[in-house]
Amino acid sequence: MATVRLHVLDEPPAEGDRAVVKGDATPLMFGDGPVDIPCPGCGRALAQGIWASTLWDIVFECRCGTFCETQSAIGGLVTGICVYFECGIYRLRCTLEVPNRHGRIIGEPFRGAGPPSHSQVVR
Repeated sequence: MATVRLHVLDEPPAEGDRAVVKGDATPLMFGDGPVDIPCPGCGRALAQGIWASTLWDIVFECRCGTFCETQSAIGGLVTGICVYFECGIYRLRCTLEVPNRHGRIIGEPFRGAGPPSHSQVVR
């Protein structure tokens, strides 16, 4: 498996400014892909077996207190079946299965950004 290292945020995002995923499950997300994402703070699995192009503009809050973010879709093109998370906190009570290489999970990169335009998303 390949490992993706996430960028650590210097401070937590202000409440309601980003799409933040947290929870008690380990990993928070899993799938059938070749990529694992560990927490840069403690090494705990945040995502296992996902595809490299699955997560965009999501902030993970690990149980150790580390906040880290995935790659940004700003200015880019994201295709596939997209699940859009508006700014807010998403507490996962169990592991979220992301079983498909064509699925995307996109977080709102900043309050008011809204989802990508329909011309940029293939459904």
